[in-house]
Amino acid sequence: MIDLVRRTNLLVSLGSFAGLDGIWKLNADAITLDLRDATGEVLSNASRKWLRISEHFASFGGAEVFLAVDCSNIQSQLDAAVWPGISGVLLSGVDDESSLRSTSSRLEEMEGRRGIGNGSLEIIPVLQTAEAVWRVGEIIDAVPRIRQVVLDESSLARDIDIQPNLDIDPFVYARGRVVAESISRGIQPVGAPHPLSTLHPELTEDYLKAEGVRIKDLGFKGMLFHHANWVSPFNSAFSPGENLVGYYEEVRRLFAEGVARGTAAVPLGKRMIDVPVDEWAKAVLARSSSCKARDQQKLDAEHKLT
Repeated sequence: MIDLVRRTNLLVSLGSFAGLDGIWKLNADAITLDLRDATGEVLSNASRKWLRISEHFASFGGAEVFLAVDCSNIQSQLDAAVWPGISGVLLSGVDDESSLRSTSSRLEEMEGRRGIGNGSLEIIPVLQTAEAVWRVGEIIDAVPRIRQVVLDESSLARDIDIQPNLDIDPFVYARGRVVAESISRGIQPVGAPHPLSTLHPELTEDYLKAEGVRIKDLGFKGMLFHHANWVSPFNSAFSPGENLVGYYEEVRRLFAEGVARGTAAVPLGKRMIDVPVDEWAKAVLARSSSCKARDQQKLDAEHKLT
C-alpha cells in the first residue's frame, strides 16, 4: 500500500470572488475549496471558468485539490467544479452509507463526462453527528473511494448540544472510536481535536506544533483546518523529526549487527531492541521517507513556476 502523506488540508472559502492567486504558496499537502456555502452566482455557468482558474491556482504548489460539498446540494456543486485536476470531494452531511453510495455514483458519472480517470476521485466523509460517529465503520466501508475520514468535533458538539470548554474534553469516546475503526480498515483519521476546532484560541507556533504532536499521538494522520498559519507547524508535527529519525536509524543498525551475531535482542542505552522495536523503526523511517518525498514533490512543482 502506498503511504498517503496528507498531513495538512487547508479549507478555503469560495463563498465570494475573493482573490486566491497566492493560495499555492502556503505549502499545504492539500487545499480544499469550500463550496458548501457558495452562492448561486459562484455556482452559475458564468462562474465556472473562474472556479477552474481557482482550482489551478490551488494546485500550483503541488497541493492536492479537493472540493468541500454537501449532500443537500451536491449535484450543482459537482457540475460547477469537478474538472480534471481535482483529487476528490470532502463530503458533509453524511450519517450513513447510503449518501456515500449515491455520491460515488455521481462521481462516476462526472468522471465519464469530464474525462477523469474512472474511480480516481476520492471521497473524504466528514462525521458531524453522533449517528455518523456510531456508524463510522459502515460509512468507511461503503465505497472504495475513501482513504481518509474527518471527525468534525465542532459540528458534533452542536449535534449533541455540548458547550465545549478548556477544562473538559467531551470527545474522548468519539475520537477513539473513529481512530480505531478507521485505522483497522487502512483508512486515515483526520481532524482538529478539541480545543483547536471548538474554541479557536489564540495560539503560538510552538503551541501548535506541540498540539500537532499530541494529535498525531492520538492516532490522527492529518489535520483539516481554516487557518493558513497552521500549515507549517502541522506539516512539521506530523513528520518524524530528525532526532527521531537518527535514533531509529541507530536502532536498525544495532539490531542488524545483533542478528548477524545470532541474537534477536541487543541493548541501546538502558533499553533493549528486539523484533517489534525494529519493525517500528522501519515504519518510522518509511514514514520519514514518504514525508520528505512529498515535500520534494511540492518543491519541484513550485520550481516549475520560477
